[in-house]
Parts: sequence; structure tokens; C-alpha cells
Amino acid sequence: NVDRAAAGSDRTITFSSLTTESVLTLTISGAHGYSLAISGAAGFTNLPAGGTVTVNTAGADVKFSGGVTLGVGTLAKTGPNTLTLQGTQTYGAGTGLRVSQGALVLANDAGSASKYNLSVTAGNTGQVQFGATQHLAALNLDAGSAALMPGGSKVLLTKGLSLDATDSRLDLADGAMVLVYTGSSPLAQIQGWVASGANFSSGFWNGYGITSTTAAADPDYLHAVGVMANDYGGAPIYTQFHGVAVDATSILLALTYFGDADLDGDVTPLDYNLIDTNWNTGGTLGGWVNGDFDYDGALTPLDYNLIDTVYNVLHGGGGAGSLHGLIAQESGWPGASDASWSDAPAVPVAPVPDVSTLMLLTVGIARLLGRAGPRGRSAPVHGYDADFGRVNLSDVRSVARGAVSAMTRGA
Repeated sequence: NVDRAAAGSDRTITFSSLTTESVLTLTISGAHGYSLAISGAAGFTNLPAGGTVTVNTAGADVKFSGGVTLGVGTLAKTGPNTLTLQGTQTYGAGTGLRVSQGALVLANDAGSASKYNLSVTAGNTGQVQFGATQHLAALNLDAGSAALMPGGSKVLLTKGLSLDATDSRLDLADGAMVLVYTGSSPLAQIQGWVASGANFSSGFWNGYGITSTTAAADPDYLHAVGVMANDYGGAPIYTQFHGVAVDATSILLALTYFGDADLDGDVTPLDYNLIDTNWNTGGTLGGWVNGDFDYDGALTPLDYNLIDTVYNVLHGGGGAGSLHGLIAQESGWPGASDASWSDAPAVPVAPVPDVSTLMLLTVGIARLLGRAGPRGRSAPVHGYDADFGRVNLSDVRSVARGAVSAMTRGA
């Protein structure tokens, strides 16, 4: 317990080092805004197998700024304040960090490309924040949350992931994730968690599961979390992903644009080739890489609308059509043998699952463009009609946002 210091004095208490050789609980309490800093190494050694050292930030923040060494056992974090771990992190095989209340900040990598030793668990409203690229043995979320802190091109690499999508959230922010697996691919499970995090039925990237606060904050609704298996017949598609080495036994996730099927950070003809290949085979191929950008389990006109929207925004007002997806939906695509398509410039579309709202949006933009009606097509055509004329993209955005606003109000 810490007593009140004189007015204006430094309220950070600094120790040069901290060493423990047994199971204990270190409780930091006080009501006057103090924080505790360990400037040198914090060593937790000679714990018995399965032993736990608990840091209870009951009334003050704690910062281990000189590094942490944990040979065996678990370092647990309780209490409402924040524990920050900085400096060199050294963890033995099978060690763990567990947070059940407040926030635990891992400011430096807990491992390396050759060491995946530490398992991190967040439960009971505890939060884990990653301030650097991480190499973990496992990340377990049970009524807790974990987040990559924005900025700096961070990547979360882990050999295990467990997540209760009813009350836990993994926020990738503007970063990426690599799940390294053995045995059968967990791709279907990961896609389910991303779909839950997207929460398009009642929101936009604000659900439990795997999500992104950066995507949720995008006012133009252009960003999403994409996911793909890095396996093509046993060979890796990428050997480097966001600056880290990956192999064929990796699931790749990243904040990117809707329509970026191959996760290269752009919407290109290759992405169109992937979604069109799926369309030409009846839309039976699932997953983001095959064009299911809204994670509804099927290739639909809305997926085409999403890729066309982003292509047009990224590459100018002549790149691709967008309204054909919405109009084709009215025609019953893909079951209709002669769907109708339109090559209108793209419209930024929020995730709007209600068909009536989509149709109202289509009518509003069609009036804005002054077009009499779509021309019949037998397949999606990506291009810009010279006789159609250009449109002010800001006007189209206004129509789209108006429809989204009306839906949000329950209209």
C-alpha cells in the first residue's frame, strides 16, 4: 500500500529489479494515482510446475520496462488497472500469461520466428493488447478480448486459437494474423469467427469473434477482414505475408478492402478472375478467396457490388460496374438463366442484408444516373459504358449513406 505523496511530486515508484522464486501474489494498491515501474529485469524463476505468480493491479498501473523472464508456470494479471510488459521477453516452453481483469499490454514480442513458447489467455472481461508483432504458442479467449494495437504493421502469429464467439472478441485493427496449424485445416472455423465478428445482420464489424475496429470506423464501408488458406496443392501461395515468413500450413487474415480476394492489399484483375471463376461454376466455392466477401456462405450479387465498389474507388471512375449485382438480385440470380446487369460506376455500400432496402438504394441511384433501365446480359460484365456517362461519386455516396441511415433508424 502506498501513502499519499506531496502535491506535485512524482507518483511513479521505480524499482531497479524484481525477482521471485516462489508462488506469490503481488498486490499494488493506493488511491492517489501512483504507478509502479520495474526498470530492470523482472524474473520469475524456480516456480514449481504449474505454479502461478499473480500481479494484482488493484489501485495502480504496473510497468515492467526492463524485460520479463518466466521459465516455467504462469504469470497472472488481476485487478482493474493495467500491467505493461516491455523489454526483452523470455518465456520457457509451456509458460502462460493469464489476464482475468483489467488490461495486459505486451509491448514487445513474446517469442520469435523460432520460439512459440507462450500461451496467452484472456477471460472474465480481461483484455490483452499487443503492441508489437507476436509469436505465441496459443491465444485463448473466453469472455475476454485481445487486440492488435493500431499502427506499425503488426502481425499476430499463433499456433493455436480458441475463441468463444458468444462473448469474446479478437480485434485485428489495421494489422494481420497468421494461424500456424498442424493436422486438418481450421479454415472453416476461422471463417465462422470472422463472419460472427462482421455481424452484418445488425452492424458492421462490431460483433463477437474476429473483427477490426479499423474496418468498423471506415465511413465509406470499404474495409473488411479477409481470410484465406495459404495452401495450393500442398505448396504455399505466399512465402512472405505482411513481412513475416509463412508456409502452406498457415491461415492468413488481414485488414484489407472488400474484393481483395487474394489479400495482396488491392483489388485487381486477379481478384475478378477468382470471383468470376466461382460464378462460372455455379457459385459453389465458398470462402473469401472465392468471392464471398460478405461471409453469408454464398456467392451473391452483393459480393459483386462490393468488389466493383472498391475497384472503382481505388482505380478511378471507369473501372467497373456495381449496380449489376443489386439488379441481378431482383432477377433471382444465380438461378435465373438470363440475369440483368448494369455497368454503373461503383457505389460504396454498407452491409445491408435487407433486400427491400437494397432495391430502394438501386432505384435511388438509377434515378441519379438518369438511366432508363439495365441492358440484359448473360454473365457479369466489368467495364464502363461510354454511352452511359460519368457520375459524381460523391452524389452516389450520398444516396448510399442515406439508405444506410434510414435502415439504421429502423426505416
